[in-house]
Amino acid sequence: MNVLPLPLVEAASATLEKLGYGCFADSGAVGTFVVGAALKSLGTSILRNTKLAAIVAPFTNTSLPGIPVGSFAECKALTSVDLSGCAAVASLSDRSFENCTALTAFFPPPALKSIGVAAFAGAVALKRVNFAGCAEFIAIGRGAFVGCAALVEVRATDSAKLKDVQHSAFGQCGALTRVAVHAAVGPVLSGKTMITMIAPDALWWDGMPPAATTAAAKPRNAWGRPLVK
Repeated sequence: MNVLPLPLVEAASATLEKLGYGCFADSGAVGTFVVGAALKSLGTSILRNTKLAAIVAPFTNTSLPGIPVGSFAECKALTSVDLSGCAAVASLSDRSFENCTALTAFFPPPALKSIGVAAFAGAVALKRVNFAGCAEFIAIGRGAFVGCAALVEVRATDSAKLKDVQHSAFGQCGALTRVAVHAAVGPVLSGKTMITMIAPDALWWDGMPPAATTAAAKPRNAWGRPLVK
């Protein structure tokens, strides 16, 4: 299959508003995908299983409402995603970045409200995610970060609404030692650690430090639970 350049000029143009379903999926497309200021709609699986290296939004976009299902899944060369310029993106749909095994940097859109099922599942190189400035962040879907074996820290301290964290959201995250949340969220999530697979001593919120300061040194099983002798 031929290797195609990504539509850098087209996606970044002042007039392009829509890119349809799977239009570059499995194409061998390479390079950087630029979110243009006028872009209003992306189709599902638009760049699934390509050699995409980065996603950037250098122009403020106020029209794109979300990232559709499987848009960038299976992009094994994708290392960086910066959606901070996408002012209206409120959701990352199911499997948006599933099995993006080289992904190391993710910068969320400021209006983010929810992350779908398995959105980052299998992103084994991802170490830290910071939802700074996402004051309306309310939900993390089932298995959203499952299998992110290198994930050490998740921060979502700016939202007092993040209370819907679903089953196995952090399953198989054996390196995860800190999930920092808003003070209004901590007590709610502390009662859901068995469901969310957040180790109790990794959950932290303002005024309530982790149960153990040596959490990082504790051996953990594949689900992130401290091993008990």
